[in-house]
Amino acid sequence: MANIYQGRDSCYARKEKTYITGSGVTQRNMATFVRFILRDLRRGWTYDHSCRKIKMTKKLAIKRLVYLLALCKKHTDDDEACERAYDRHVTPVVLRLSGKGIARKKEKKKAKKAKAKAKAKAR
Repeated sequence: MANIYQGRDSCYARKEKTYITGSGVTQRNMATFVRFILRDLRRGWTYDHSCRKIKMTKKLAIKRLVYLLALCKKHTDDDEACERAYDRHVTPVVLRLSGKGIARKKEKKKAKKAKAKAKAKAR
């Protein structure tokens, strides 16, 4: 199973002679992954893990974009930095593509806690 975007053995390297250097999704290279995914969406096709051309849909693009956060956390063990990079580079793109707001569980919990604190202060 080949990596699609990253590394010398990736589908992009084999087929298009361009790829993302390094190993793993990090805060520093997350924006590059976003650019590659959006490029695939614009042209209407991408590669699967066997380096075969497949149709790139909005749904697939959003899935790949959302998965960047999980990969970053897995590859770096720095959840906060990954979330900041995700909020900066990925969230605006996902919102634009999906046309609706996306709230992650953590954000919902923060909002709930803030609301509870405000109620407690009001008493």
